[in-house]
Amino acid sequence: FENETKIVVKALISTKQGGQSRRRFERNMAIRIRHIVKDVTEALNRANLDYDVFYHKDSEGVRSALIIVYADKPTVRKVIRPIKSIDVKVTLEQVVSSSVKFIPPGSGHVLETSPKSRTRLIIGVDPGIVTGLAIMNLDGKVLALFSGRNMSRRRVLSLVYDYGTPVVVATDVSKPSDYVKKLAAMVGAVLYHPDKDLQITEKAGIALKLSERDDVKVKTPHERDALAAAYKAYMSYLDKFNRVNELLGELPIQVNVDEVKELVIRGLPIREALSRVLGRGVNQECKPEVIIRGQQECRCDDKVKELKDYVRLLEEKVNRLEIENTKLRDEVNRLYTLKYTPPDQSLASKIKLLEDRVELEVKRNRELKETLTNVKAMVANALNGKGLAFAVRVSNGEELAKALSRGFLPIVRFQEISTLIDLSKGWAGTVVTIDDVGARAIRQLFKLGITVVPLSKVLALDVSDDVKIVNIERIGELVNELRSALSEVDYELLEDLVNEYRVSRKNR
Repeated sequence: FENETKIVVKALISTKQGGQSRRRFERNMAIRIRHIVKDVTEALNRANLDYDVFYHKDSEGVRSALIIVYADKPTVRKVIRPIKSIDVKVTLEQVVSSSVKFIPPGSGHVLETSPKSRTRLIIGVDPGIVTGLAIMNLDGKVLALFSGRNMSRRRVLSLVYDYGTPVVVATDVSKPSDYVKKLAAMVGAVLYHPDKDLQITEKAGIALKLSERDDVKVKTPHERDALAAAYKAYMSYLDKFNRVNELLGELPIQVNVDEVKELVIRGLPIREALSRVLGRGVNQECKPEVIIRGQQECRCDDKVKELKDYVRLLEEKVNRLEIENTKLRDEVNRLYTLKYTPPDQSLASKIKLLEDRVELEVKRNRELKETLTNVKAMVANALNGKGLAFAVRVSNGEELAKALSRGFLPIVRFQEISTLIDLSKGWAGTVVTIDDVGARAIRQLFKLGITVVPLSKVLALDVSDDVKIVNIERIGELVNELRSALSEVDYELLEDLVNEYRVSRKNR
């Protein structure tokens, strides 16, 4: 067993049958569970026992809570007793170890897990009932992704220690949870959190990019969030890491890059971190050795020579930089003088004119980009049939048949309808007319099954002289208007019939 105990606070009654009072029952149950958790955590605090708390939510709200206590069950049982009431129960469970561990003879306790290598790591953590974990080295490469239910801090560290030593613990929210804070404190790592919570779209983009780059599979949203947290932490140090790599590339000796980067992460200036690691290397490699003659021999000559060569290279670089600095100062002074020389007014006006033209062109370019974006969106919607459709100009029966076969609406002049369409064969469909047509003619054709739609009323985008994009929803509205009009009395037609009747009566 692990030296951990799970305390589970769980609701025993369901609120699904609560009817109109269901929400109230859910709130009462959530308050009841949180109240019990508060009592338990206060008792654990009084006993100085370390713990983590996770709440589980489902369709009925907060239904249970898990408290992982970092102590064995007998110790926890002295502080917390199991409870079972009509609505809630509290149980204690000893955590079973996920692996076999060596127990030295006569020790009576399990050896604590320790890192298997000195590779420095950035880890991203998304804590909860299901915890996500991302492990990344200081070169930004993703080494592993994990997610699991009820993962304690010790379980997380046991996974991390297989890859190295964590120096940064990262989260994707601006206010880190106690779980993340305690995890960072356990290993003495720097805690990273963004200034504001990361958005889901940003985290998804980061996960997609890294999964393709490092050939890793992001299986759960918790792994995605942990990976985004680790990546954001890495990017916050990237400029300093690049500077470290640049400086170490100039050294004639080998230096542990991870050690320098770790010190930089912990707040040391780059050169001070480099000096400290170099000094540590000299102290480790230049230890006196006792030989048979009783004399001491220090094998530091080669190391000292390398350092002297490095100092000489740095001095040469300083001299070059001082010369460049002097030249730059002279150039700044020259430009400063030119700046306050009385300018040529005609030249200034020309420059102002050119600046105005450039600004105008930039504005036009921005407008054209926006227009192009809108056009692309409209074309895509028209191709997919999402509220828009293509309409093309036709002038004969062959072009009409081709347009209809491709799903395009035909564009004609009103007087061309009778020549293009054989009304006697009962053709039915929608045509778009270039010219505006009287309501009476539109209604007469609509009775024959031909829907005539003026282009001016449905035009969405004028692509060219022969190609338009029209609004399908507007066409539907016009059709509904026609149907309503036909269901009403046609007073104009009635008036014409009455007049014809009167004329015929007079002629008799």
